[in-house]
Amino acid sequence: MTAAPGRSGVVALLTDFGVQDDFVGLLHAVILSVNPALRIVDLCHHVPPGNVRAGAFLLWHDFQLLPAGSVVAAVVDPGVGSDRALLAADVENRLLVAPDNGLIAPLLEGKKPVRVHRLENREWSRPRPSTTFHGRDWIAPAAAQLASGAALSQAGPAVDRWETVAIAPLEREGGVVGEVLWVDRFGNLVTNLSAADAERRALEIGGTPLRRVATFVEADEGETVWLIGSRGPVEIVCNGASASRALGLGLGAHIRLVAGAT
Repeated sequence: MTAAPGRSGVVALLTDFGVQDDFVGLLHAVILSVNPALRIVDLCHHVPPGNVRAGAFLLWHDFQLLPAGSVVAAVVDPGVGSDRALLAADVENRLLVAPDNGLIAPLLEGKKPVRVHRLENREWSRPRPSTTFHGRDWIAPAAAQLASGAALSQAGPAVDRWETVAIAPLEREGGVVGEVLWVDRFGNLVTNLSAADAERRALEIGGTPLRRVATFVEADEGETVWLIGSRGPVEIVCNGASASRALGLGLGAHIRLVAGAT
């Protein structure tokens, strides 16, 4: 396959649809109906339903690993059918199509150049689009058009404002307070605390410090510890078990780093 100039021919999907229903399959079908030569990468379809912050966190990490010229169709959209806008954006030689609800905001912050357009081109949508499935009827076909070489400016008018969502930790007196933004299928608690945040700090859960390790096997079996995970941020893990279950913590739990030995 020969990709359009400047495009990789890859469309990556990130949604909260799960895989029990036909929603993801329909995104594939719509994209390939526009251009059967495109390649589809399923980044994740198990973002907790409607959890924009968790989706934004995953997208913020995964985006940088996609080939230059790729297009991301991201759908975590609790406001579907409302007056919230849809956006098409160009960030670091990759394109995104998503609802304007903060889902792509962390990728837009501090990046230059950034071009963002409101998605309004009815020629890119499916006929008679549903008010409850914009992922299928607007976002997927628009992503396919962009991946096939259409210009971003064709999406609609340029905008310089969009909804934001914060995924950075908070500085507090005596330490840094982070948050669990993802729990993977192994029960590891993935936080928004970076390696730099963890420098010369100790991690506490409910006032009890956890030991820092470099690998899972450095922990005793069943011991809950923390490390710098593959995504880059701090993760709380349990060797051979679920840290989420062991600690009774999940999405949104606050994690504190305090001054002291790690």
